[in-house]
Amino acid sequence: MAASDRRRMGLGARLLLVMVTLVLVSAGSAIVITWWLGRGISERAIESALRQSQSVQSRFVQDRFEQLELIARVFGSDPALVSFLQESLDRGSVVSILDLLAEYQADLGFDFAMVLDFDGVLVTRTDDRNAAGDDFSQLPLVEVAFAEGRASGFWQEDGALYTAVAVPITQQFDLIGTLITGYRIDEQLVREIGGLSTAEIAFLSTEGGGLSVVASTLPERAAVDLLQRIRQMGGVMEIASRGEEVELELDEETWLTLVAPLRDAFGDPIGATVSLASVRRESAAFSRLLGLLLLIGGLSIAAAMALSILLGRRLLRPVRGLVNATEKARAGNYDPSSLPPPGTDEVGRLSSAFAGLLTELREKRDMEAFVGNLTRSLPDPGAPAPARIEPSYEDAMVLGIDLRRYAHQRNLQEADLAQARMTQDLRRIRTVVGTLDGELNVGAGQRLYVAFRGEAAAQRALSAAQELRNVLGRAESAFEDPEPPAIAVTCGMLLRAAADAGNPEPLLVGLPILQLDGLLREAAEGDLVLSRIAKDRLAEEGGMPQDLQEQRGLLSTQALYLVPRTARVETLEIGSESVSRPLRPTGGARTAYARLEPGSVLGDRYEIESVLGAGGMGVVYRARDRELGDLVALKTLKGDFMPGAAELETLKNELRLARKITHPNVVRTYDLGEVDGLWFISMEYVRGLTLRYLIDQPGRIPYLAAVRLMRQVVSGLGAAHGEGVLHLDIKPENIVIEGNGNAKLMDFGISQSLRSRAADRKGKVVGTPHYLAPEQIDGKEPDERADIYACGVVMYQIFTERLPFSGESVVEILRKQASEAIEPPREHWPQIPAPLDQLIMRCLERQPEGRFQSAEALLQALSSRDIAA
Repeated sequence: MAASDRRRMGLGARLLLVMVTLVLVSAGSAIVITWWLGRGISERAIESALRQSQSVQSRFVQDRFEQLELIARVFGSDPALVSFLQESLDRGSVVSILDLLAEYQADLGFDFAMVLDFDGVLVTRTDDRNAAGDDFSQLPLVEVAFAEGRASGFWQEDGALYTAVAVPITQQFDLIGTLITGYRIDEQLVREIGGLSTAEIAFLSTEGGGLSVVASTLPERAAVDLLQRIRQMGGVMEIASRGEEVELELDEETWLTLVAPLRDAFGDPIGATVSLASVRRESAAFSRLLGLLLLIGGLSIAAAMALSILLGRRLLRPVRGLVNATEKARAGNYDPSSLPPPGTDEVGRLSSAFAGLLTELREKRDMEAFVGNLTRSLPDPGAPAPARIEPSYEDAMVLGIDLRRYAHQRNLQEADLAQARMTQDLRRIRTVVGTLDGELNVGAGQRLYVAFRGEAAAQRALSAAQELRNVLGRAESAFEDPEPPAIAVTCGMLLRAAADAGNPEPLLVGLPILQLDGLLREAAEGDLVLSRIAKDRLAEEGGMPQDLQEQRGLLSTQALYLVPRTARVETLEIGSESVSRPLRPTGGARTAYARLEPGSVLGDRYEIESVLGAGGMGVVYRARDRELGDLVALKTLKGDFMPGAAELETLKNELRLARKITHPNVVRTYDLGEVDGLWFISMEYVRGLTLRYLIDQPGRIPYLAAVRLMRQVVSGLGAAHGEGVLHLDIKPENIVIEGNGNAKLMDFGISQSLRSRAADRKGKVVGTPHYLAPEQIDGKEPDERADIYACGVVMYQIFTERLPFSGESVVEILRKQASEAIEPPREHWPQIPAPLDQLIMRCLERQPEGRFQSAEALLQALSSRDIAA
């Protein structure tokens, strides 16, 4: 592991870091914004408190001036009072004046009053009864009163500050004196003002050029610091001239101050009023809010860390499960049990997708292992596969072939030529016999025996006999006479066994072989004879040629029946084979197989390499495309499937649609061609095993591999349906599995068109009976749901190792499909998962409406976790 990987934090730590960072950013942003807004609010609150304090002070001072003016008007407007004052001044009776002022002081509440004569000399005053003779004529208050008839302003005297009003006293327009009244600025006043605002107040006096505190609501130390700071800043007027708040540190506390000058009657400053707001006090509420936010932020961070750890463990548990599953998958363990449960959230969807991936990997592994085990026992391409022969004793139709040409010495003298002819004849015989699912046994001399077992064995035997008589009866050149073989058919119990362990050819022993030898002795060249028991068996299967006459052999007395050459052979689809049915003679026979020998070249382009197989529609070859240098598969068409002029354009259109299918689970169809009357279809060559081969092997296909195989088949089928192409012949023979486990569906584009044409010509059932949907049996127009039914039959066969219906004849199979109910797969394989059992039964619904309505819907059901797990 790289150092950078080791230093990298885990997802849980990163989640914790992210959540804490988010909380820090959120809480920090809230704190910063609150602090910034709170500071602004605090500053405005302080400014408001200072302005409010100034306003309250002005209002108080103005009220005092108004009260003093009112007192002065009371004096001046009372003639009796003025006369009394004139008389007292004339007599020099100061006591009378003092008594009068004391009486008014008690009623009106002013702090002091003094009376001056008309020259401005003090007559008396209430705050100093012995004072007299002082000249106040030069005081601004007195001068303004003399000049303007009244005056008001601040007055400082003996370290005290007053609000004072001076009013001249006249009698009949003669000045007799001046009355001065005032209120002292003291602690009571500042307390009253302070009670109406949140700011502190200090009145300062500059008497004598100094600076002193006259009255203040400040603590003593703060008041002393105030005087010192003002002196340091240049004095009262210097600060007042700024017209703005000034920050001062008083008694280790920050204050914002607003200074306003106190002026005398001339307007000259004689002191100042200072409004002070404590920053700490005004910001206390916001400081508490900030502290609360800090507390909440800290608690949030702690809670975020705790929740991050708890939630991280909970949320990351499924992620850890995914990581563990990934590490196990890398080690080859595809078990999805450690995955978290699926859900609709992202992790649940990821878990579901990953579970599907693990399931696909398991399926792929199982399929590759299964196919790999099988392919290890397969022969190399082109080499014959030795097969172990299991001994059996069972009923069979047996065909005897006597190649009379090899009994004549003239045909054996040139050994090389004889061997070449023999090889060619054997290849032709093997092609016909293999197509009809027969088993060839080389007997003594020029005789060969072929055994047919299972469904329609008698029909297949007679079809093979008729075809071999036609194929082997042709002359090799214009200089030779035809030398057809003699062929006989019988039936009975036959022992099939190996002659020795090293001989792959089976040995056929039994009474039917002796019967064939007898029949062949009675038959002439080109004759096809039947024993009575063979004739009866054909009659049971419904394939008995008409108008056969019983004859007696010349060398024996056993009954035999000679089949005319003119009896035409017809074919009926059963499984992957053609079953020939002899009908009335029609005056000619047509060879059903076009034969291409290995090494031959078709159309100067396709070099034939080998025969891959033969089926009801024709023979399939592996060929090399000389133009492209690639291998292809060529399917040559039998005469019954040859397109006429009317059907050719339809077939081409359907093949054009099939060529559009480029799905990985579909064998591609390339082209349709014709050379010398031989029609063929070129297709993608796929080397692999057919599903039929896998089913025929001992043991069941692994469950997950089988589910994967069917998903691939249905996926390819859906792609074909999307292009408007039906298959209508889905069966194990048309599904091939490559070595990597990939399944491909074959024969698209030719099944429907060519088979339908053959059906129209001959009135046959189209398709393979076991896999036909009920509506196809009823002759109705099939659609996509017919292919879905066939997929259900294939799945039934894979998982139960048997077909839904079986019978000894096609008629019996079709009858069961039309009338009998299908046994659920669980009756034959109890371990099958219930969802898969229900899915297969839904595919096999008799009515198309009850099935899956599209291949996509079937694929989705096959991909569900209940089935794929």
